[in-house]
Amino acid sequence: MTLAASGDLAIGTDPGGGGASHSVEAELAVTAGTQMSMNDANFRTLAGVASGQISMNAMYGKSNRVAVSITISVTSDTSFNLWASRGGTYLAGLTDFTVTVQGGVSQGSGSTTAGGIDTGTGFTAGDTVNFVINGTVTGMGGAGGNDAADGLAGGPGINLSCAVGTLAVTVTGSGVIGGGGGGGGGGGYNIANTYASGGGGGAGGAGGAKGNGNYPSYGAPQSSGLAGGANNGTGGTGGGGLAGVGGTAGVAGANGRGGTGAAIGGGGGGGGIGANGGAGGTGNSGANSGGLAGPAGAAIAKNGNALTNSFTGTTYGAIV
Repeated sequence: MTLAASGDLAIGTDPGGGGASHSVEAELAVTAGTQMSMNDANFRTLAGVASGQISMNAMYGKSNRVAVSITISVTSDTSFNLWASRGGTYLAGLTDFTVTVQGGVSQGSGSTTAGGIDTGTGFTAGDTVNFVINGTVTGMGGAGGNDAADGLAGGPGINLSCAVGTLAVTVTGSGVIGGGGGGGGGGGYNIANTYASGGGGGAGGAGGAKGNGNYPSYGAPQSSGLAGGANNGTGGTGGGGLAGVGGTAGVAGANGRGGTGAAIGGGGGGGGIGANGGAGGTGNSGANSGGLAGPAGAAIAKNGNALTNSFTGTTYGAIV
């Protein structure tokens, strides 16, 4: 709220019926009826007059809130943390942030535990943020499974990691928001339980790591999967080996394909952003049927926080 730029102002409740925009008491969020003086520190801070004579005219158009605007204009695979970037003008419970990702810019993450954009923690109830996403924001892709292990989950595109009730969050813009793709499961072991193949990494952020197989190179692809593509790329292809074929990678919003079975099952392909990986193929060992597909990260992970979602762009993955 901002005080009126003209007309009558009152220290307490506006007697003229002009409403809260004419009341210094309301602007300072002081309990109605509290005794106030023009020499009070909060009064002087609002007026911008540190000492000396002060008049009500100094209050015209003043606001007790701090506006902080941040623009992300360079592509990065390092998570943007709002709390860490809040700046020195931040006032607890009185700050309104606007964070804009420019068109053509990709903001990702190098960790599946932090979003491409992450609020961080430390805010106070009353703080607000509007994330304006006109570029691309993605979580990091999950790693492919090693040696028949399960693929790992992708990270969130936007992560509301703040304590519940401390930050009012709005998302607007017309770009792309996607969770990291899930990693592909590793292919199943051969009958001797000695060799297996790796799954492909999920797409998003810095790209999910490849899953490593341990079978000496067998044709193409090799027994290890491929790493997932960065940002809005595709997932990694799953590794093959001894007639097992690795699963193909998913593009944005598409799951990775499962690997096919043989003496050594092929690794599952990594998922595109917002999509699951593929499961590893079954080998001829009865002891291991191949790793499970890694799930996609959420486009927006609310973590119990309220969200005003006015985003009109493309979303890959859930908002949960």
